Amino acid sequence: MITKCITLVLPVLFYYANCEINILGYIDYRTEVLNETVSSLCVLKEAISRINVTRIEIKNQEIPVFAKNELNGTKIRELSFISDKITDLEPGALDGSSIESLYFPGNRIKTLKKGVLNQKTFQTLSFEINQISEIEEDAFENLVVDDLNLEHNELTKITAKTFRRITVSAIRLGFNKIKELDELAFQGTAPLKLLYINDNEIEDIGKTFNNLPRIELLDLDNNKIKTLAPDSFQYSNISWILLVQNQITEIKNGVFNNLPFNFIGLSGNQIFKIENGAFSQSPDLKYLFLSDNKLGDLKKNSLGGLRGKLEVLEINRNGISNIEPGVFENFEFKQLILNNNTLKIIKKGIFKNVKVLNLQLIQNEITDIEIGAFDEHIENIDLSGNHLKEIKRGMFGTSLKNVVLRQNEISELDRDLYTINDTIDSFNLQEKEEELMCEDSEVSNVPSNVNSNIEVKLKE
Repeated sequence: MITKCITLVLPVLFYYANCEINILGYIDYRTEVLNETVSSLCVLKEAISRINVTRIEIKNQEIPVFAKNELNGTKIRELSFISDKITDLEPGALDGSSIESLYFPGNRIKTLKKGVLNQKTFQTLSFEINQISEIEEDAFENLVVDDLNLEHNELTKITAKTFRRITVSAIRLGFNKIKELDELAFQGTAPLKLLYINDNEIEDIGKTFNNLPRIELLDLDNNKIKTLAPDSFQYSNISWILLVQNQITEIKNGVFNNLPFNFIGLSGNQIFKIENGAFSQSPDLKYLFLSDNKLGDLKKNSLGGLRGKLEVLEINRNGISNIEPGVFENFEFKQLILNNNTLKIIKKGIFKNVKVLNLQLIQNEITDIEIGAFDEHIENIDLSGNHLKEIKRGMFGTSLKNVVLRQNEISELDRDLYTINDTIDSFNLQEKEEELMCEDSEVSNVPSNVNSNIEVKLKE
């Protein structure tokens, strides 16, 4: 009989002594329900071996303490203890077991002790949503695990001995109360690739993330980091770094230089200055997010000497009212996003010698676009939510395919617009027709790709 992918659900209240647990087993390929009763965790292995179970969940029961050898002999692919009021895992509790993925979410564990996890191997090990405030020195010594989850606990510091001699690919420390990071906190954690320390209280990272040669993603979102020193990430191999919603005010030259950053997220800080050259030696950078900062008007050196390989640049909500010609010169953007700023006039020269697949200028204060301002390689433009009153001949370049003009104040379209712009596929003026209607006007000679139900006035 084929017995694969069985799930056991143990719904009966678990009393640590003299208990009875009802086991419900489900077998794939044949719809068959097994109904078993065991008296303690110690005899779970017998039921598991007898019915070839691959996954067990024990939920909403009372198992206050895991004693030594509690799971001795248990061999299973996945074992979860969910909200079982567990407060303590005694050293040796997992001795003699073979569990690929082990989960303890929603319990009351306060301390991870040395001797519980040492010399063990897991694909996933999760202590998410507990009360862990202490990890004993070398508690993870010689532990081999792909993904270690310690999110939503009460940790306040990571010492040089917390993760010493662990073999791990991903560490998740988000949503704790971490303030202190030892500069050697993650040394010796090879082959660490993914490190999440988001939503903590870190103010200073020092040199903690130096010399991490295999790390690929570092998530420091939603902390209290104020400064980044030029050597903050020296000799590391980080390609994706997330620093969103911190308190950074300045990007200094040297922080991101000569490193393989592909993605940098800096939105939601207080950045008012990016030193010239700060991004000039980041040749692999493709995605840069700077929204919700204080950059103000953009000049040629405002963006730290960005290089032309960048594909996505987002600078929403930065109080930009003027962009100096040449800021974006020689770039080939897939997306250039400048929404919710205070631009009033799009001047000729701003987009000179730049290629843009999608340009967003939504919710600015644009009242006018100078003739020739978009006379470059720009394919799609979204100008929704501005104050444009008319669309004039020569306003858009010959490479343009789509223009979105929702929620403007347009009442006039140049009659020769489509003679000049015969490559344009569509003008999207409004989501709601009535918002653009003009009294005493009639539509005539409107090209097929303009909504003919909208009443506009065509300029002679």
